[in-house]
Amino acid sequence: MKWNGGIKNEFLAETASDPVIRENFDGEEKKDVLVGVGNTGCSVYVRAAVVVTWMNADGEVFSQSPVAGTDYAIEWNLSDSGWSRGDDGFYYYAAPVESGGETAVLIRNCAPLTEAPKEGYALNVKIAAQTIQAAGTTDGGEIPAVTDAWGG
Repeated sequence: MKWNGGIKNEFLAETASDPVIRENFDGEEKKDVLVGVGNTGCSVYVRAAVVVTWMNADGEVFSQSPVAGTDYAIEWNLSDSGWSRGDDGFYYYAAPVESGGETAVLIRNCAPLTEAPKEGYALNVKIAAQTIQAAGTTDGGEIPAVTDAWGG
């Protein structure tokens, strides 16, 4: 007997969709910044990096970084929210977030206190979030996947 056909692999691994930053922004001040998780099919852990710069309309970043408390005011929501700041500069959300869910608010508000050091520039606050599946371990089965990927 001879087999002429192949079998197509229909199995797809679970993937986490890109997180979505949700915020209220009135053109001057950001409020109630949190991270939403897409329909991933599984719960995920979330971490976020917050980068504050002076930026112009063309996306060029000014070489001098704004200083918190001098150039801008930022009110974090770290106590009792589930968010904490890691030694690596990332903000980590302690609890897994269910598929289609969202974290608690990370930044209550952020607003400029001074004018930019150069004409044409404005305060820019970027939040970059990452997700990783909450369930699972490394190949050896001893270390949670999140710990293996992000440390801890």
